[in-house]
Amino acid sequence: MGGGIGAKDRELAEASPLMAVLGTQRDGPIDWLTAGQALQRVLLTACQFDLQASFLNQPVQVASLRPKLQTLVNRAVPQIVLRFGYPEGDMPATPRRPIHDVVDRV
Repeated sequence: MGGGIGAKDRELAEASPLMAVLGTQRDGPIDWLTAGQALQRVLLTACQFDLQASFLNQPVQVASLRPKLQTLVNRAVPQIVLRFGYPEGDMPATPRRPIHDVVDRV
C-alpha cells in the first residue's frame, strides 16, 4: 500500500508483542454482530489484565489484502486485527461526560 499507511502499519505489526485476528465462519450481518460481541469480551478481558489493545484495520478493509489474511487464519473470515501489549507507563483515563449530560429521565 505504498510508503505511507502501509509502511507504518507494517512497522506497528512487527513491533507488536501480540497480535490477534478475530474471525467468523461466514461474512454476513449475523456474523458481524457475533464478531462485535466477541470483540467486546476480548477487550474487557484484556482490560482486566491491564493490557492495551489497538486496531490494525488495513488487512481487513483493503479488498486485496483480506483474502491473504484469510489464508493465514485457516480460512476463517477475518473481521478485525488487534494488537495487544502492556503500556510503558500510566495512561490517562478517557474523559467522560457527567451522566446527567447523556441520560434523560422520563
